[in-house]
Amino acid sequence: MVHPRYKFSLLVILVVISMFFGKYDGVKDLLHTYFPIIYFGVLLSSIRNNVARSMLLTTFFLISSLSIIVRCIYGNVSKNMVLAALGVNIKVSLGLLDQIPVYYYLLLFLFIAFVGYISYSMKYIKLNRMYCLLISALLVWSLSYPIVRGLRVWGPRFFINNVIYDKSFIAQNYIDRYKVFFGDVIAALLIEMDAISDSKKYKVVAHADQPNFVSHKGVEEQNIIFIIGEASNVLRYSAYSYKRPTTPNLKHWRDDGSWCALENVHSSASQTRVAVPMYVSFADPEHEAYLFNYKNLIEMAKDNNYKTYWLDAQDGQGLWNKPFGFVERYADIHASPHINNTPFKIIEGKDDNLINPVEFYFKNAQGQSIFFIHLFGNHLPYDMHIDANDNGEHFDAYDKSIHHVDGIISKIKILADKNLKNYKMIYVPDHGEVVGEGHGFPSNRDEMYLIPFMANNDDSCRYMEKFRGEDGFVSSNDVKYLILHLLGYDISDEKVNYEKSNGYKIKDYQENVIDFRNLEHIKPAQ
Repeated sequence: MVHPRYKFSLLVILVVISMFFGKYDGVKDLLHTYFPIIYFGVLLSSIRNNVARSMLLTTFFLISSLSIIVRCIYGNVSKNMVLAALGVNIKVSLGLLDQIPVYYYLLLFLFIAFVGYISYSMKYIKLNRMYCLLISALLVWSLSYPIVRGLRVWGPRFFINNVIYDKSFIAQNYIDRYKVFFGDVIAALLIEMDAISDSKKYKVVAHADQPNFVSHKGVEEQNIIFIIGEASNVLRYSAYSYKRPTTPNLKHWRDDGSWCALENVHSSASQTRVAVPMYVSFADPEHEAYLFNYKNLIEMAKDNNYKTYWLDAQDGQGLWNKPFGFVERYADIHASPHINNTPFKIIEGKDDNLINPVEFYFKNAQGQSIFFIHLFGNHLPYDMHIDANDNGEHFDAYDKSIHHVDGIISKIKILADKNLKNYKMIYVPDHGEVVGEGHGFPSNRDEMYLIPFMANNDDSCRYMEKFRGEDGFVSSNDVKYLILHLLGYDISDEKVNYEKSNGYKIKDYQENVIDFRNLEHIKPAQ
């Protein structure tokens, strides 16, 4: 039998090699990468069954060696590389393996064969229960850093919300922090857990039920265009009296009476993943589960024989986008960066990419259609979504991004005028923006909730006025009822009165229901 001290020699060899090839970063890597390896190696070495001990130690050294080799070749490991290794994209996975020289595989084979022989032949390390518990506790403690840091940075409620939306959102933190074995293994487990969860939670199924406050009133032959903006502060719209000409088209249409605009509109949430589902489903600040319990607006449209389109410059996947990506999949035609059954390539953040599919599907629309057009809009970084046409006197980057969205809306309107008959167009962003800071963070001010609402027909504005509360505001949560009205549905008077009386209820950055009326009101910029 081989003495167990040879197992420690193997651990030392593994640590030294990984420190040499793995971009060793001093004490931080010693604490976060190598101590867990030693703890885990000792625990595996204490297994009494020779076969089990040998198999587990060999697997441990194999994965650890691959971690070292990949970092030696590529420098760093990303979450996408782990996804590829799991077989999400076999071409990418094979591409990664092709970059590793053949002699690495030969050395790896010889090393793992040696490890297998030593681990099978050696005596197990005798550890009493107290030492096993102590080493296990040290291992768990050493692997808890990303979770502890996440709780501290995000806050407990926000961190838990993020875990609910995306189990793998801290996977990259584990990869970066634990450079050998544990980072890659934990990331892979988180990714698999998230995939299993999503396959159930976001499975596209036909819903049978709709709320009892909705009734069918008959369909008017018309097309509907619902443009959903992003992070758009109404106080920066010249169509709403901002002094710099950021929205020349919207202002012109409002001034000549061809478009109407609502004053004092607030969003129902400060995050896209919460706000957009409330536009396209029966979810509201108090009933998030209605997104999954009832038919969404795409299903309601199909019930009234509408052809449904979802054109999106945002990715319908990931931590911030899954809920609206779920609804997007119900559309007959959907074009977005990763959910796409069209020939058009959409790059995330490029609203201009939507113009070609808009033109094509407007031209080829038959019967009645509804188009959900979701912009990347005015999201940070602002200068990523502008071009030379957006330069204006005294414009800052955010002003330019507003101007660019105004141009996108104008292009959509021109194409609709040319190709569609009898259409209704509505524009409303998902939420507002604290310029230069963003949205979805702790604040006692209302700026990240203040948004515009504009439509190409007075009837839409008149309908929305029914929901204006005693505080003088209309909630964006009520936009869904306008869309349903245009689709041929009636909303009961009781429901209208309820929404009118409860429109002040919104969700904050932690997705808690709060009172909009208690927020400090921000005066218009000059």
